[in-house]
Formats: sequence, structure tokens, C-alpha cells
Amino acid sequence: MLDGRYLWPLARDRASACLPRTQSAVELVADGLRSAVLAGLGLAASSGWLFSSELASGQVRRVMQDWALPPLELSAVFPTGRLASAKARTFTTYIEQVLQNARTSEK
Repeated sequence: MLDGRYLWPLARDRASACLPRTQSAVELVADGLRSAVLAGLGLAASSGWLFSSELASGQVRRVMQDWALPPLELSAVFPTGRLASAKARTFTTYIEQVLQNARTSEK
């Protein structure tokens, strides 16, 4: 936050910038974010999959397509001292593949 404004850090090629935005609403839950965008309340920084059908139908559209938010780290944590269950490992492998496919399809 800078002087009461929230910033979206963006990158394009070798350039970077911070887009200031006013703090009218912050939604950390996907359903709330979707509802706000679909009600026409403003812009959202989100993954494409959250609005895939709306993007396909033209109900919502991408803006600032040349810019990207910084990548996020995602970790899987397994309990220490015990082997992780086969279900947990299978789920982790599945999520890894889904995210890799999403990254490839967005390029």
C-alpha cells in the first residue's frame, strides 16, 4: 500500500510497473471476485480459468494482455515422520500437471 492506495505489480518483457488502484473492495474468495466482476463492479486480477466460460462467451474480456502479475509460489506440505498417503501424492501430482498445462496454454 502506498499513500492509502493499493498497487498491482505488473511486468512486461523487461519492463515493470505498479498500477495504483483505490481500495474500494478486496475479495479473497473466488466466488466473491467472480460475482463482483460479473456485476460490472470493476477489474480483477485473476487466473484465466476463473472466467474461462465468460471469456469464451464475451461476457468479460481481458485487459492489459501484454502485462502479467508476478508468479506465485505454491507448495505441497506433507507430515513429517510419516509417509504421505498415496492419495495425497496423487493429488499433488495431478495439481502440478493441471498448473503446468494452464501455464502452457496461456503462452
